[in-house]
This record gives sequence, structure tokens and C-alpha cells, in this order.
Amino acid sequence: MWRSGLALCAALVVVVVGGCSAPATTSSEGEDDGRIIILMNGNSPFWDAVRVGMEDAAEEMQVNAVLDTNDATPKGQVDKLRQYASQGDIKAIAISVTDGANPAIAEELKSLREQNNVHVVTIDSDVDRDRYRDSRSYFIGTDNFEAGQQLGIAARELNPEGGKFVTFVGRTGAQNAIERVGGFADGAGEKFEAVDNMGDENDRTRARENVRNSIQNHPDLTTLVGIWSYNAPAIVDVVKELDRREDFDVCVFDAEPLAIKQMSDGDVDVMVVQNPYQMGYQAVKLLNALVEDDTQTVGEMFPNADQENGDLYNTGMKVVVPEDSPLKPESFSENAEFILFGLLEPHEWGLILAIVIVVAFTAAVDQHHAYLQDPWRSFHDICRQTSMLGIFALGAALVIIAGGIDLSAGSVIAISGTICGSIMLLLAPEAMESGDPLGTGVIIAAITGTLLVGFFIGTLHAWLITVVGLPPFVATLASLVGLRSLGRAITEYLAHSTQIQIYDAQFRDITKSVGVQATLFIGLAIVMWILLSRTVVGRHIYALGGNEEAARLSGIRTDRLKWLAYSIAAMLSSLAGILYIGDQGVVDPQTLGRAYELNAIAAAVVGGCSLQGGVGTILGTVLGCVFLRLVIDGVAKMIDSGADVYEGLIVGILVVFAVAFNELRRARDAQKKFFSGALGVAAGGVLVLFAGVVAALLSGAQEGATQRSTIIGLVVAGIVLAAVVAMYVFERRPKQSG
Repeated sequence: MWRSGLALCAALVVVVVGGCSAPATTSSEGEDDGRIIILMNGNSPFWDAVRVGMEDAAEEMQVNAVLDTNDATPKGQVDKLRQYASQGDIKAIAISVTDGANPAIAEELKSLREQNNVHVVTIDSDVDRDRYRDSRSYFIGTDNFEAGQQLGIAARELNPEGGKFVTFVGRTGAQNAIERVGGFADGAGEKFEAVDNMGDENDRTRARENVRNSIQNHPDLTTLVGIWSYNAPAIVDVVKELDRREDFDVCVFDAEPLAIKQMSDGDVDVMVVQNPYQMGYQAVKLLNALVEDDTQTVGEMFPNADQENGDLYNTGMKVVVPEDSPLKPESFSENAEFILFGLLEPHEWGLILAIVIVVAFTAAVDQHHAYLQDPWRSFHDICRQTSMLGIFALGAALVIIAGGIDLSAGSVIAISGTICGSIMLLLAPEAMESGDPLGTGVIIAAITGTLLVGFFIGTLHAWLITVVGLPPFVATLASLVGLRSLGRAITEYLAHSTQIQIYDAQFRDITKSVGVQATLFIGLAIVMWILLSRTVVGRHIYALGGNEEAARLSGIRTDRLKWLAYSIAAMLSSLAGILYIGDQGVVDPQTLGRAYELNAIAAAVVGGCSLQGGVGTILGTVLGCVFLRLVIDGVAKMIDSGADVYEGLIVGILVVFAVAFNELRRARDAQKKFFSGALGVAAGGVLVLFAGVVAALLSGAQEGATQRSTIIGLVVAGIVLAAVVAMYVFERRPKQSG
């Protein structure tokens, strides 16, 4: 039964153990004019495969290459790097960093580069790229966050109901460990809870003790995750010793020979295999090219070096499972960011289709045919409304993805508009009264001061949530209630009125311009997309939203990420406040931005953001803004007067449907029953009544209650009743055995 699995394992063993009998430090018989060093972060069979690749490259290129070791601690690596600095024959170093955030290691690497003219790259485990990226030239190895995601996805496939997991690793501060743990939590999803992240400092005895203690201390564990190569045998040994193999899913990294044998025996459920041979080979190839100033080879390896993360060389990885595993690796091993047509996610394609349908329906139903008679004016209006909404909806989406919620957007818009107008009034009171030009300096000061106030509000929210410990709902609800009243108080104190008039033509022309509004929206959307999709910070934000405890245990600074998310959201709302007062020509904190926070949340949720956190895209949010505004505009065109009465109703319905749809997608395998029991039956009746009333109101909005609107309401109620009854019958059908 295991023959094909053993064949694959045998092939992996050839790679891994090809040079196990040789010592850890070796060199090729090449020239003696300079050495290339690969410095390990531990001593495991993983590095034997690296050494094989290193030797092959060294022989091919006739260079002197050495695989060196230390005591696998940050201090040990610092001491080793200082030794290298005193030796004049070392030309290039590839280091697997034990602690990516350790400033001493980064300083020594930087010193080697700048003072000793030694070429430095990282291999397998990088430095903290946010802080110490300039301490090395390039990174060679696996995309560790993506590898962690794949293992997490596999764990989710093994146990769709979710569970609790512990991760085991050599050093918790190693960058590859941080990224793998964060990636696993992200891939596993919100149904999985991180219990602990246990480091053993490269002590295999302690590694086994960590597994044993975790099992004893957490009786409800479901998943054991080995992050470094020797953690897999440690997990399997302890689980078999306790005779509890059937109680856990064992998910591990790297192909140690013993782990491969354990997988062939059915003791490992899924393994992410890196390519250590290629790490060793490509490291020597790159370092030799740097020494020889071979820009062509370097350019071929890093064709996008001037772009974000263009300094990373991915040696690849593969998901491996036993022969009789229920998992199909090909279903999750390709983690393309855009999975349909290589461009968009399915939900985003669905939104595009919905947008097309809404436009076509509005064009057909609108009695004035505005979309057809004056398409440019219609496009202009939609673009303006969408851009204004989208600017602060981007902030709402960022907070939601990070696992929070911001109910204060509308009030932040109000207080920001008030601050902007107040600064103008304080700096140029005569011009504000007479309507004379304020001057560029006053306008810049007002805009800058307003954005700073937004930053301060976001900082306050982050402090209340992370330090004081208030739930995000409570912290931002307080701002929702208080900031608008504060704005009114400021206005009455300075202007002795409930409003401040804005006359300056320069300010109004800039802020009213659809070109400016759309450019800001598109530009900010691109920046936010880059932040979330192309940076380590973005990956950490998704990890934070997906599982905050796992993110914290993996070394991510969750408090700082929340500060970043809430500050950006508040500043974007402040920017929107500036644009709104310029567009309207008046500061009125009582009405400015009222209930806009619901529109922002609705756009983000309709765009695919999950209120549970960790899910969502910027492109989806942009499409959500377009769809929401088109629906509201469509209602306005079908109802000549009083359309604003129904705007809140439409937005509320869209939010409920979007959230319900997202929950249904996540619970599709849970066989949830929606209309069982007395509560379900009562809720079905309420839905039928609600649908009929809304349909009657909307259809009779123009000419009032008529027989026609009543009939339409009854027809819609009948359709919904039929759907509810069908769902009720479907849920009560007997399950087929087998």
C-alpha cells in the first residue's frame, strides 16, 4: 500500500542524506584566493543536504566553499562573525540567522559588508526585513510564510471543524520560525486556536519534553506542528510513546530521513518539504557571482531586484502526504494570490458581475434613462461618490482585516472637518468672514493639522484597545458618540454658530475636483494593496486578524500593528472630512459624516472582508464601494423623491446579506440548519413579512400605496415563503448512509 509513497520518500532521502557521512565543515578543491562560508543556525540532516548542493556548486565553479557551524545561539553567531572579520581570506558569507531581530547579528553583518568588503547574503532564515534588510544583499531560501500557509491549509483540510494547536521550534525568534508560525495560523484559519509556541534552543531532548508537556498540559489539543526539521521525529516519538497517535494531526516541516520514514509508516499526516540542496547550490552560485562582479548571473537570479521583495530568491517547496491520505496536495499547494484567470478571486469576479447587472437594471428601469442619455454625467457622479466613500472605506477594511472594528469613521470625518475649518478660521479670520483667498500656507497648515488630529485619534483608539484593554467596539463607539459633540462645541466656541462657512475658491476647487478625489482614492488603494500584499507588515496584519494569539506567539508585535491599522483608518477618515467640507462649502459637525461608518463597513464587507478578521482584499473593497454606490444610485433613480429615506435600509440589507454569505461560505461543510426549531420557524416568518413590506414600500415609493405596490409586495413575500419552505424541507431530509 505504501509503495508509491516509499518511492517518493526514497528520492527525498537521496537528496537529504547524500553526504551524511562527511563532517559538517568541508571545502572543494579549488582556488585558495578566498573562501566562501555558509554559516548554519543549527546542526541537523537538513544541513547535510545543503552541504551537498554547496559542494556541487563549488566543484563546478572551482571555488573554496565551507559549511561552518556554531552553538546555534545569537551570541555564538556574533562570535563567529567577529572571527570572520579578523580573517582576511573570507570573501563572501551566507548565514542562516538564528534570531532575525537580534541587533548584534545585524550590526556584525553590516560591519563585514562595509568595513571588510565581505559579500553577505542570508540563507534559509533571514534577518528582520523591516529593520535590518540593509545588513545583507539577498536572501536565498523558501518563502517561509507561504510554506506555513500551505501547512495550515493542509491542517484545515484534515480537520475542517478546527481545533487547538501547538507549534514546536528550535528558536522562536528565528525569522523563518516567525514566518512559518504566522503562515500556519493564517492558513489554518479562525477555527484553529494557537495554544503555545515552544522553543527548545536546538536541544533535541528538550524538544521531546516540550511535546510531552504540551500534551499533558493541554488535553484538548488536536494538532501538533513541527517547525524545524528535527521537531517532526520528536513529536512522533512522544506521541507513539504515549500511544496517542490517533488523537492528533501531525503537521511538520522539512524532510529529515527519520521523518520521511515516519511518514511512510503513517506517523506523519502532512509535510512541507523544502529544497536544501538548491539552497546550498544557489548560495555558492550567487556568492561567487558577487565576488567576481558577475552582474549578469546576479541579474538572472534577481531580475526584479529593484522591486518590493525583489531581493528574495525562492528555492521552492512541496507538500507531501502519505499514499492513503485523504488530502490531495495539488488542491492547496499552489497558493496563487489571484486564483481565477490569474487575476482575481472568485468573490471579486462575482462583484464585477453584480456591478454589471446593477448598471444594466438601472439603465432599463430608470424612467429618465440617465445612464443612456448622459453617460458622462452619470459616470462623473458615481466616480465622485465612490471616491469619497472609498477613501475612508479603505481604512475600515484595514482595521477589519486586522481583526478589529472601527465605528468612529463618521464622527472622525465630522471632527476632522471641524478642525480643518477651525484652523482656517484661527489663522485667517478676516478672510474667512469676507470670503477673500486664504493663501496656500493657511490651506496647507489646515490640512496638515487635520491629518495629525486623525493620527492622534487612531493612536488613542490603539491605546484604549491594546493597553487599557477595551474591546474595539467599545473604544470606537465612545469616539462615535463623543467626537461629533466635541466638533459641535468647537464650532460654537470659535464661530459662535453651529456652522463654519468655507468660501476659499482654491481650497474648494481642489477638494471638489473629481480628478483629485479619484486620484487620491486610486493612489491610496494602490498603496494599501502594496502594504497588505507585498510587505511583511501586510502578512503580519493578516496573521493578526486570523489568529491574534498565534501571531503574538510567533513574535509579531501585535500592539504596533493595531496602532498602525487604527492610525491609518483615522487619518483616511480625516482626509475624507477635508474633502467633504470642501465639496459642501460648509462645516456642520451635526450632519457631516453622519452614519458614514456603516457605509464604510458595508463596502468592506460586501467586498469580501470577514468581520472575524484575517480575510479580505483591497481590490474587493474597491469593488464593494463601486457596487454599494451603484445600488444607492439605482434606488435614487427609480425613486424620484425621498430616495435618501431608503438609503440606510438598502445599506443595512446589503451588510446582512454580505456577512451572511461570508458565513455560509465558511460553514458550507458544517451542515448548519437555519430553520430548525421554533426560533427557525419564527425567523422564517419574519423574513417573509419583512421582504413583502420592503418590496411594497420600494415599488410604491413614487405614487404612494397602490394596488400595484401591494400586489408586488405579496408576490415577493410568496417567493421568499417558497424559498424558506424549500430550505426547511431540505434541512429535514434524512441523511443517506455511506
